[in-house]
Amino acid sequence: LQRVLDVLPDVAVVSLYGQTEGSPITSLGPNDHRLAAVKNPDVLCTVGRPVSGLRLQIDKPDRAGIGEVLAAAEHLSAQAADGWLHTGDLGVLDADGYLRLCGRRHDMVVRGGENVYPLEVENVLSAHPAVAAVGVVGVPDTRLGETLAAFVVPTDPAHPPRPEELGSFARVTLAGFKIPHYWYAVAELPLNSAGKVIRATLRSSHLERQHSEST
Repeated sequence: LQRVLDVLPDVAVVSLYGQTEGSPITSLGPNDHRLAAVKNPDVLCTVGRPVSGLRLQIDKPDRAGIGEVLAAAEHLSAQAADGWLHTGDLGVLDADGYLRLCGRRHDMVVRGGENVYPLEVENVLSAHPAVAAVGVVGVPDTRLGETLAAFVVPTDPAHPPRPEELGSFARVTLAGFKIPHYWYAVAELPLNSAGKVIRATLRSSHLERQHSEST
């Protein structure tokens, strides 16, 4: 998105966040994009602020302020009895009211009592120059309950990055409990029709690999 703004500085860019049950929920308008270009690039990591007439709430936030995104407005359908649309998305609101998404609620991993959001880990790892694509998923662990497995599509398949290299790279940004325990180099990631990673397939692949190694 930053590259788009650099190449097309005079184009008005609008980004919207919503769901089939109701859209839009938030918007990142032209003024927001201009602000990001000259002052606050972190705004581009958000999906904007609530659209007019919409109420937004973060349900049951954790210590980092991350919880399920709830929305209420006349144009939203499938609202629960409590009057809110429970999106199933996890997010956090910053001091200026911008919403940053952290993944899906059912994707959250609880590793030794600590919440880990795979999307956050993926965003960090994807910044490594040797990583073309990456998918992170929670997998069973006898001691911690769950741990993380990372499936990495290398930029150069003949020279995939070493797990130690990726782990050290991620530790610059992430806490130790967010670093994947298992690392797999793969040719491609399983994607659905919307281009999203199918985490259930990654989880099954990990379990199959672990079973093969133990027999």
